[in-house]
Amino acid sequence: MPTIVHEAVLMRDYLVDQTPALTGDEVWSYIAVLTRLAALDGVTVDEARFVDRVGASLGLSPDAARNAHRIVADPSVPTEKLVERIRDRGMRLCLLRDAYLLATTDDRVTDSELRELTSIAGALGIAHQTAAEVRSVALEETRLQREFARLVREARA
Repeated sequence: MPTIVHEAVLMRDYLVDQTPALTGDEVWSYIAVLTRLAALDGVTVDEARFVDRVGASLGLSPDAARNAHRIVADPSVPTEKLVERIRDRGMRLCLLRDAYLLATTDDRVTDSELRELTSIAGALGIAHQTAAEVRSVALEETRLQREFARLVREARA
């Protein structure tokens, strides 16, 4: 089956050489946090694709990534519990960046998403100033991805 590219994406991770391999539990936790965020206002097609891409970049099959809802189905499991397995501080920043990128996939960030993003940053132990910087980077990434996708569309027209 041929690979279909739905949008132009930038390189996901900027960490080189010293990136620790994530354990299976860490990967599931990472995807579970994103799945919970996507589910707040109903998962859109673009959000599902985003979670699938992140899961694939972490070594999960799309089916496995879609099954992350089992982990987040229980609302009594707090975000702190979901992220506690992710120990590497760099990966924690990557998770927060991916959460911001996910929240922007539908061109609007709702109040419930903003509250959850704040909760995720707090659970990850990321200081407010650093979280604001990650948010700025994610918003700029989103802008650049959309601009490049526009250029690709124009080149094909």
